[in-house]
Amino acid sequence: MHPVQSFLHTLASRLLSLHGNDLSEVCVVLPGRRSGVFFRRALGQCTDRAIWAPTVHSIEDFITERSGLTTLDRTTLLFRFFDIYRQHADDPQPIDRFAAWAPSFLSDINEIDLNLLDAPAVFHDLHSVERIARWNPDGTPPTDFQKRHLDFVRQFATFYTELTKDLLSRNEGYQGLAFRKVAEAVEKDIASSSWKQVVFAGFNALTATEETILQAWQESGRGVIVWDMDPHYVSDPLHEAGHYMRRYIGRESILKLDTEWEFNRPWLNDIPKQLDIIAVQRKVSQAKVAASLIAKRLEANPDTDFQRTAIVLNDEQLLMPLLHALPEGLKGVNITMGYGLQFSQSAVFIRKLFTLWQNSADHAGRLYHRDLAALFTDTFFLAITDKEAHMMLKRLTAARKVSIAPNDLVVDNDIERIVFHTMGATPAGFLAALDSLIATVHHAQKDNQSLALELEFLHRLGKVVTRLIDLLITQPDITDLKTLHIFWRQLVRAVQLDFRGEPLSGLQVMGMLETRNLDFEEVIMLGVNEGNLPSGSVSNSYLTYDIRGGYGLARQNERDAVTAYHFYRLLHRAQRITLIYDSDTDAMGKGEVSRYVHQLRLEKGDNITIREFEVNQKVTVKEFRPTIIINKGETEQEKLVQLSEKGFSPSALNRYRNCGLQFYFSYVAGFHEQDDLTEHIAHDTFGSAVHGTLELLYKEFEGKVLSADDLTAMLPKVKPLLEAQFREQLSLDEPPEGRNLLAFEVGLTYVNRVIHADIATLKAGHAITIVKLEEPLTGTVDIEGRTVNIKGFADRIDRLSDGTVRIIDYKTGGKSTVTRVTSNDDFRGKEGMDHFFQLLMYGLMYAQKHGPENIRPAIFYVRHNEMEKQLRVEMDKQPVLTDQPLVDFARDRVTEVITELLAPDAAFIQTEDEKRCAFCDFRGICQR
Repeated sequence: MHPVQSFLHTLASRLLSLHGNDLSEVCVVLPGRRSGVFFRRALGQCTDRAIWAPTVHSIEDFITERSGLTTLDRTTLLFRFFDIYRQHADDPQPIDRFAAWAPSFLSDINEIDLNLLDAPAVFHDLHSVERIARWNPDGTPPTDFQKRHLDFVRQFATFYTELTKDLLSRNEGYQGLAFRKVAEAVEKDIASSSWKQVVFAGFNALTATEETILQAWQESGRGVIVWDMDPHYVSDPLHEAGHYMRRYIGRESILKLDTEWEFNRPWLNDIPKQLDIIAVQRKVSQAKVAASLIAKRLEANPDTDFQRTAIVLNDEQLLMPLLHALPEGLKGVNITMGYGLQFSQSAVFIRKLFTLWQNSADHAGRLYHRDLAALFTDTFFLAITDKEAHMMLKRLTAARKVSIAPNDLVVDNDIERIVFHTMGATPAGFLAALDSLIATVHHAQKDNQSLALELEFLHRLGKVVTRLIDLLITQPDITDLKTLHIFWRQLVRAVQLDFRGEPLSGLQVMGMLETRNLDFEEVIMLGVNEGNLPSGSVSNSYLTYDIRGGYGLARQNERDAVTAYHFYRLLHRAQRITLIYDSDTDAMGKGEVSRYVHQLRLEKGDNITIREFEVNQKVTVKEFRPTIIINKGETEQEKLVQLSEKGFSPSALNRYRNCGLQFYFSYVAGFHEQDDLTEHIAHDTFGSAVHGTLELLYKEFEGKVLSADDLTAMLPKVKPLLEAQFREQLSLDEPPEGRNLLAFEVGLTYVNRVIHADIATLKAGHAITIVKLEEPLTGTVDIEGRTVNIKGFADRIDRLSDGTVRIIDYKTGGKSTVTRVTSNDDFRGKEGMDHFFQLLMYGLMYAQKHGPENIRPAIFYVRHNEMEKQLRVEMDKQPVLTDQPLVDFARDRVTEVITELLAPDAAFIQTEDEKRCAFCDFRGICQR
């Protein structure tokens, strides 16, 4: 690559040629402070003699100095406005509702002042637009809500007038007000200035105040405007990057360029450029690709200093992945972009603390289990407490409480004590505890290098805490955590962590705005996606699209034009350009490369060589999903022997029948799903509540004959007993409500349906004797001369007057579609056989103890009106209804399954029926 003189070097050379070594009476005004640092270096590189340097300002510093106003931070301005609002609003809102809309209003008046608009006229027209929008063509009068909104908008002009009057009386202001004050008195300001020349360099999109100021200095003969433009986009009437320059040349603005502008040269079409476009999947992959490019350069030349290389991030959340990916051999990395404090792990942790204690107010001061679970899995919290998430969650679920009193939580260290025992739901108490927490974490983790960056973030968050503590003294309206959280978010969003380093050496990492006026030979740009470049977000504003258009305020097209200029200007003198974007697509259009890339493909001249690459990380899912087979070794055999001695249950054998691998994970390997605590009744806990209620209702009649009066007397008891079961299952202190109340009502229906079914049985002439409830059943089967135990629990065993013994299992779920078993293969090939197999085992075990006569296994599907379903078996087209043939059939089926399970050469094989995997606890292991 051949060095090309940068814009700032050109500017420095021009000033030296005009003023010699004495630039003490010259002021250079640039768009930002960062370019001022590079300009001073360029000035030193353009001369080998001592010189009197010029004053160098950013445009904001230049205006602030000329205005004489103290610029307030956003939070102080918000409270100044709140004081004015309370005095002049017809019906003032509390501070939490005020804080929701006031930032948008302040942003709007800032833009109004920057563009020298008549604010009362703008707000009058806005009120008219709102009236039209809420006009009812059918003559219907406006609603109370519409009237309140119109009255609210009508007061905007008063709010603006009173706020600006109050601020100016204190010599305070915001950016727009300072710019307006200087623009409206610019002639006097110029006359009183001691500068012989003010050079405005490198600007593009100017507000009306900036246009007025630059025009006045230009007309005075003491102001010079130096542009950095390219005819490629300025001369093209449709190219958005040249939008503002064409306005100034065409004299369509306050700023008018009287002479035909002299461009340095057509940078975009003259300088040879190598342009690489790289598509990758996922954000982090972009950082890894960029880092690999740097590593490759470093490998080729270890002495490379990368001073002429910039990595530009269009998404600031890519900064941390990039820093972790960069090679260690770099001589220096200068990060010239700020990193939003809100994205730090410590800020996320504190946000969860706010949520935890805010919601405690809705739970009578108790801590909500979901908020605790979110905290227990927080990366930063686990790091500073040296805990493991699963242990914390296990402790939480063991309590079986939806909400927990803070003092009931066992704490192991000072950090946990502050978080759970000292903090509270009052703003003052919360901030005091948060201040103590930050100090404690800093002291405990000061030597932890892995947390060094996060501790710096936490230090900055500590300053936000101090700021809020000061605010509480002067703002008694902040009375709860919800309101405090609003201001916390605003303060945190406003803070950028600036990385300290040598700004003029090493690899430059920056955002797009930081590139203004700077030039690099190599540019590596990340996040080159539509939505990032240009940004698809639109700031909240009360000023409608029509109002903006009518008063010449920037709309989305103008904002896109600003971004387009920054993008193309960065390419002016660059010779090697790499654009990296995330090609991972979704239904919302994510993954689309920026429109500027498409434009470059179409517009490029012969001097630009484009290469396109795709880093394909997609791997066919099936490559990760081979059939899993686990052979039985000595360990597995020993475990099966232990299980056979303990006894196989119907659920265990059904699990084996459905998927050998699932049985292995559950019963041999001993894997268990993490317990989950929920305030909403789940299917299994719902079933337990219904089963428990039925057991309690029928328990006093165990061994007795039921009468119709007995059953009728049960009905009033159902509701309190079921409610108690719900409270026990969910650890509730109050009756069920919301979704739980709906489930409770369903449960009432199910229990009452069982009682009414028994009443109908009695009316049909069948007496019912309750033999046993929740009866433990045991039995054995012989497997190749070896006795294997089986076990289970029957929900209910009763005897009808004709001698039939019903072994009943209550089911709250769906009804099996299987009506009969006709062959041994049915247990292999049909769905819905689990219930039948379970009843066969119940019948077998009961028969071994009480004899096979008159056994009739049955299922009560309590969800259905016709709930009783008997087990029907047919062999050789003949029904096998009861007695010994049924017991023999059951024994053969159970023996068959257990024989295969215990066979040494029968491996645990993953099921081929993936429908069975839908709700399996282990589908993540199996990649299903």
